[in-house]
Amino acid sequence: MKKAFFFDRDGIINEVVMRGEKVGNPRMLSELVIREEIASLLEISHSYGFLNIVVTNQGDISRGDMAKSDLEEMHTYIQATLPLHDIRYCPHGSDHECECRKPKAGMLLTAAAEFDIDLSKSLLIGDSWKDIGAGEAAGCLTIYLKTPYNSVMEDADYVIYSLGEVIPILKRALS
Repeated sequence: MKKAFFFDRDGIINEVVMRGEKVGNPRMLSELVIREEIASLLEISHSYGFLNIVVTNQGDISRGDMAKSDLEEMHTYIQATLPLHDIRYCPHGSDHECECRKPKAGMLLTAAAEFDIDLSKSLLIGDSWKDIGAGEAAGCLTIYLKTPYNSVMEDADYVIYSLGEVIPILKRALS
């Protein structure tokens, strides 16, 4: 079985977009800014034998705030730019009762079945309680990135303050 490193998209792969006082996600390619340090982290993760898979809630689609074609354009760009094996997204809003929307583990479980992933040897990094909840529900090691726009999450296996802190965690996960 393989191991995977699951990445939340907004706040981990790319910068969040501030809309007034509210944290949001890019809704079109012109708003998408890839985080500077993410490419090297993905390359290191891949060199350690992890599949790099993005799992992201994109409820703006169901709310009509973003076109599916814009999301697909962003994902095509991200996959062309970064060493990723897959990008999975949930287009539903929080009012839907789907199994794919984080904090449920649906996206991770379907990726595990499709790619033959051992979730107990896999990791998830995110910047929200929903990300950590999905990782915990799937049985992954969880890493929470503390940022200026979120609060410390005590439930995660690791709390970090920069993406550079992930490398020692990856090394420990290999042993």
